[in-house]
Amino acid sequence: MIRVALVGCGHMGQHHARVVASHPECSLVSVRDHDPARAHAVARRYGAEVARGEVDADVVVVAVPTEHHIAEAQRAVATGAWVLVEKPLAADRAQAEVLLSPRVRVGHVERFNPAVRSVLAQRGRLEGAMLRAERVVARRPGGAHSDVVLDLMVHDLDLLLWSRSASVVSVVARQPTPSSVLVQLGLSDGSEAILHAGRTGTPRRIVSTDAGLSLDLARGQAWHHGQPLPDAGPHDGLEAQWAALLAEMGGAPRALASVAEALAVLHTVERIHQALETPITVLGDGLQA
Repeated sequence: MIRVALVGCGHMGQHHARVVASHPECSLVSVRDHDPARAHAVARRYGAEVARGEVDADVVVVAVPTEHHIAEAQRAVATGAWVLVEKPLAADRAQAEVLLSPRVRVGHVERFNPAVRSVLAQRGRLEGAMLRAERVVARRPGGAHSDVVLDLMVHDLDLLLWSRSASVVSVVARQPTPSSVLVQLGLSDGSEAILHAGRTGTPRRIVSTDAGLSLDLARGQAWHHGQPLPDAGPHDGLEAQWAALLAEMGGAPRALASVAEALAVLHTVERIHQALETPITVLGDGLQA
């Protein structure tokens, strides 16, 4: 039985607790949160203990606010456990570079979205010389002015860099509203991507305009030239991510994001932030400095 400790019992932490507790080979042994009442509620629901010190676990899931990721992950690494840290790995690369450990994985869970897995199973990669990604979610209390690049766009940045084995060579960006960002990226494989992230609606999709691919990430469905691609199941991306982590622990090839890959995403986030400080003009559907 794989023993799992959870640090952080907020929204994502509770989803992790559900997935771990439902797996027949895993046991949620302890939880910890800055809110004792919330920690006790999650512990009661899943038969775990509330941690009062260091815990003995095979895996530690870190689902605290981003600014505490590195400290909690370092604490977990010191115990010898495998560590799954929620995305983004940190607020900036300088914080995260201290965490280069072969047992740390980062929860860029859209890698395990059924739409993405369907495309990779059938096509091998996110094809196309021009990709467009929309990640526009509903507003939430206190979130209207949050960093949508670090909070939302990181998902699509990871998908692009990982699935295409490419790096970013050029960045142009603008901020149409305080709660949205539009970015044009040039990639090292010669392709381009236009990403839009914000808190003004509900789409989560990726479209390849020249390769006929369309992914509805919210529904977990994908099409190629209008024809649906076979389901790659399971439909719950978090369950698929957890299964992949267990497989890695057993010696399977790595599928989750490594610290190095998460650092590449953070580097691109920093470049986007820098680009947002440079005046640009909009030409057609794209951007140009």
